[in-house]
Amino acid sequence: MRLLDLSPTLFKAAGGEVPPSWQGIDLMPAWTGAAALPRRPAFAQHMVTGPLRAAAVLGRQKLILFNDQTPFAPANRYDERFWTLDLGRMQRVELYDLARDPRERSNQAAARVAEVDRLQPVIHRQLDRQLPGLRVFASGLPSGSRLRGSLTLDRPPTEWFPYFLAAGDRVELSGTRVSFDLGGETLEKGFVLSGDVGRVQRAEADLDGAPVRVLLGAGDPPASGGPAVKIRAPGRERKAAPAQPRDPETEKRLRALGYIQ
Repeated sequence: MRLLDLSPTLFKAAGGEVPPSWQGIDLMPAWTGAAALPRRPAFAQHMVTGPLRAAAVLGRQKLILFNDQTPFAPANRYDERFWTLDLGRMQRVELYDLARDPRERSNQAAARVAEVDRLQPVIHRQLDRQLPGLRVFASGLPSGSRLRGSLTLDRPPTEWFPYFLAAGDRVELSGTRVSFDLGGETLEKGFVLSGDVGRVQRAEADLDGAPVRVLLGAGDPPASGGPAVKIRAPGRERKAAPAQPRDPETEKRLRALGYIQ
């Protein structure tokens, strides 16, 4: 069960009708045997300072991605200690079979590439809703290959941020021109450009010397279906869910507990 599913399940069990604006699903049919338990992926993200760490769980498989190439200077000795621990214990890509390895000791990412490829869209779709700036991502690259390319923008970016890049990947800014040199692997990766860059005037890329597709767009991430470079602006913000009427008794209890003023 996901935490998101707890409220609608209990609400339905108590005889209520779940508002359509709620996230999560009612699991009572599965618990009573009226329906099969839905197989839905779960997403998790770190809630502390430091480079991005995100995970996806589906069934017994868990994928963890660590954006370890992000420049990071710990603000204090406390953050520095935990950052040093993370660098020592975490790898950029980790895959675990939670049924056989619940303590997550044996990383299977290198041996089970297809499973990494199956789970990574869960992470990318969720993070895509949060990322500001122009995204430049490469996907479907054969292992051992080399992707090189560049793009020219209306205006120069303020800066760039890595998105699960490897240690040997390179990105360079020179005015309105951005060039990149990335190693091939299953993992989708790339970089994000910040600032008001305007439109992409020109984009080109090659994989080991052969031209590769460059996909331009906005909105939901396109499915590449093979080696490709995806360049896209953030999608439109989602409409906020309609406000629900306040329950005076619930509000009174929250005030008593100090959760609201």
